[in-house]
Amino acid sequence: MKFLFTVIFSASILLSAAQENVPATDSFSIRGKVKSEFTFNVRDAGQYTAHTLDSLVIYNHLHQPKKTVRKLSGILLKDVLDKAGLAETNTKRMSGYYFTCVASDGYKIVFSWNELYNSPAGSEIWVVTEANGLAGVAMPDRVLLVAAGDINTGRRYLKGLKEIRVNAVN
Repeated sequence: MKFLFTVIFSASILLSAAQENVPATDSFSIRGKVKSEFTFNVRDAGQYTAHTLDSLVIYNHLHQPKKTVRKLSGILLKDVLDKAGLAETNTKRMSGYYFTCVASDGYKIVFSWNELYNSPAGSEIWVVTEANGLAGVAMPDRVLLVAAGDINTGRRYLKGLKEIRVNAVN
């Protein structure tokens, strides 16, 4: 009986650890293998080219709709990364670079350099600057990162982005 209680208790903790009630962030830093570390603040969004989308359905891993985000506006993640610049100039070695996006609750998603800069997916991965009629610091899920072209959009729907770590495989 004690074992069963322990299993149920542990499962409830793990299930509650999904990305819910994430502390909002107003900025995120870009560090690692970059020319210069950089901090993006939501107030800086106007310096970038904005992209819009009428709505985006967020699907879970079973492809079940969980919610719809409306009136999206955002900037491409690669445009923000360009501000920090990669420390590497050899394009062959750039193919080994990857970006770990970390949320304020520890949730992580990873993008490869080729995914962002050498495929259509790079034009679908946004730092969201406006959603559901709210912009900047008024957005409750800021800083929000989405991969709008994904099939199961919830897997890379990251709330509370606080850091991007730039690394390379050996």
